[in-house]
Amino acid sequence: MIKKLLFIVFLSLFSLLVSAQCGCTKIVFIVDNSGSISTTEFTDMKLSMDSIATQLLRNYPGSEMSVIQYASQGSANHHYSVSVPFTSNPVTARNWSRAYGTGGTVATYFQDHLPGSMYQMRDDSIWNAGGTVDLVTGGCNIRMFLFTDALAGSTGAGCCSHLTSVSTTVAPLALADFGEYNLHKTTYQSEWTVYHVNSGVANRAAGAAIASKGGSYTGTISPNPGDPQGAGGPRKLWWSTSFVLTQPDIDTALANINAGSFSASFPTDTICLGDTAYFTSNIVFPTSVLKWDFGDGTGDSSNTSTKHIYTAAGTYNVTLIAWSADSSCKDTITEPVVIHPPLIPDFLADTVCVGTATTLTNTTSGFINSQKWFFGDGDSALTRPDASHVYALPGVYPVTLVVNSSNICFDTIIKNVLVNDVPAADFTINNECQFLGVTPVNTTTVITANLASLTHTWDFGDGSPVIPGTNPTYNYPSDGSYTVRLISETPQGCADTTTQPIVISPKPRAIFTADTACLRQITTFTDLSTVPSGSVVGWNWTFPGGSTTQNPITTYASSGTFPVTLTVTSDSGCIDDTTAFVVVRPLPVPNFTFSPSEILTFNPKVCFTNTSSGAIGYFWDFDFIGLNNTSIQTDPCIVEFPNESEGVYNVKLVAINQYGCRDSIYKEVVVEEGFVFYAPSIFTPNDDGKNDVYQIFMSGTKEFQFMVFNRWGEQIFYTQDRNETWDGKYKGKLVKNDVYVFKAIVTTERNEVKEFYGHIMVDY
Repeated sequence: MIKKLLFIVFLSLFSLLVSAQCGCTKIVFIVDNSGSISTTEFTDMKLSMDSIATQLLRNYPGSEMSVIQYASQGSANHHYSVSVPFTSNPVTARNWSRAYGTGGTVATYFQDHLPGSMYQMRDDSIWNAGGTVDLVTGGCNIRMFLFTDALAGSTGAGCCSHLTSVSTTVAPLALADFGEYNLHKTTYQSEWTVYHVNSGVANRAAGAAIASKGGSYTGTISPNPGDPQGAGGPRKLWWSTSFVLTQPDIDTALANINAGSFSASFPTDTICLGDTAYFTSNIVFPTSVLKWDFGDGTGDSSNTSTKHIYTAAGTYNVTLIAWSADSSCKDTITEPVVIHPPLIPDFLADTVCVGTATTLTNTTSGFINSQKWFFGDGDSALTRPDASHVYALPGVYPVTLVVNSSNICFDTIIKNVLVNDVPAADFTINNECQFLGVTPVNTTTVITANLASLTHTWDFGDGSPVIPGTNPTYNYPSDGSYTVRLISETPQGCADTTTQPIVISPKPRAIFTADTACLRQITTFTDLSTVPSGSVVGWNWTFPGGSTTQNPITTYASSGTFPVTLTVTSDSGCIDDTTAFVVVRPLPVPNFTFSPSEILTFNPKVCFTNTSSGAIGYFWDFDFIGLNNTSIQTDPCIVEFPNESEGVYNVKLVAINQYGCRDSIYKEVVVEEGFVFYAPSIFTPNDDGKNDVYQIFMSGTKEFQFMVFNRWGEQIFYTQDRNETWDGKYKGKLVKNDVYVFKAIVTTERNEVKEFYGHIMVDY
């Protein structure tokens, strides 16, 4: 951004009431000396400022002026130079030159930041009594003149031209926004004029916010509510694209500085055609010449205060010119006066729905100084040209408009305004479950309209199309939270909208499985029900006897096909059910026989014969520990039971049919301790390796005595050891061939004592 030389001179523009003090005005030129300004540009601006200074000090004796150059180096180092202290000498006022160097870039050389430098001047107290630019002593009017091409502001650190303080990195101590200017106006009652060499609307708007009120600028003005001279327009700002001020520009500057002194008032009330316009001046200094020009070709040059009656409606520029007796002070003020035609009252009113503001548009012909609205419902009147009013009830209201111009021109008109009824939309609705019909209860009311004439539109909030009707029913396909909206409307188009929240709980899904159902055997039902959110908390089963547990069991007393229904309830009260048919299968009939019927420990082998019916598979459990104690054969044979001792074994046969149904039967298999006694009748003790010894064979005994006698009754052999044999000898010699008698006394495992007798033939 190329920066230009910046001058600031502070002055006042005219307002409706303008005043100044002759002979005591201090004017300050502030020059923004940026490093990027070329020598040619600086020279052009210097010549413009010198022309203003020369004509100012010659035309307004007693005025003083000062010149201050300023610049900002880096991001926060603000500099200034009082190039010309206050002087009334035109030659001295032009005797100043550039204070800083030129050339380079904005990142290297000086950059103008007016709020920061203004802060530095304030911090150095140059404006106070005794300061280098004393604005206090003498009680003079203070005028500040700003010649600038600066931007509105920038937030970049150490960058660019500023008219406002927007960055603490650039100006950490300057007051924000337009604060430095407003403080100067408040402290010293200074008035500011800005000549802006910039075509940017936003930048000119910032310059207008700095300027004081009273000028003719009507463009955009940046918000500056803190301006002690008032916000808004007009402002003492004008702008161009040239650094060279023409004589008309200089004349404008001199007029704005306004070093003369008098005041004049003009009519502020409505002046109707034929009314008298009164003009009054308050001359502060003695005058030798005073002239009024009423703007219609007539005037007055004798009266301080005067009056005039205009013959035609229109706008007239009234000018008052006054000179002081010594011609040291001269001032001029021009203001428009509007002469209005007679009033013809009228207004337009829109037809609205109750609760909506009725807009009343004033279409009265002629200038209105004031007006009053009476709305026909007892409400007080408003004084704005146009009005709006909210009626509490529907109906037809007589609205009255009274228009007035300076309490002289006035008229009245009355028109009826229609306010249509608006229904009060309302309904109730209950939370429901997914897929179940939701039917809201429409409780809409209306005051004057026919309730049956209303139309209702429902939006159930899930993206589905709206549904018309008074109380429609809607099934939500998805669970969730929704907002139901009702729009109720009259035939006149007056509508009201209301909403209610609704929660649609998810529907559970009832699912179950069952074991293979077999006659008179337990069937287990397994719940597999689900719900998208929450949980299933209730179950109801309809098999015989019923159940409310989650995974129940039951038995069927007969075979066949039976329906079973499961109804589940979620924690939000939503229900689902499902029905399945359970086929109850018949049981097989297990049975078996075994042989031998008498089983002894010395030969515990058994054969089983399967006599079951209705079965395709079998399982045997022989009820003993050891190998081969089970079998899946149809007829297991042979099964060897333990032979160590007697025992009773509960043999179990499980029969399984083609449906997986099974039944079982138990039978006892008794293994008894068997008693066996065998005595050979002959043996041949001839050492040929065959039948050389005699031995009793027995089982089931626990005590044993064996004796052999010869024919004379003599005992020739005795033993108690069942394993001991007789070798045919007596006293170490073989007995002779003969027939001998034996006696055996045996105690069985059951403690039975048995005696056995027999003959033994010894044959060599």
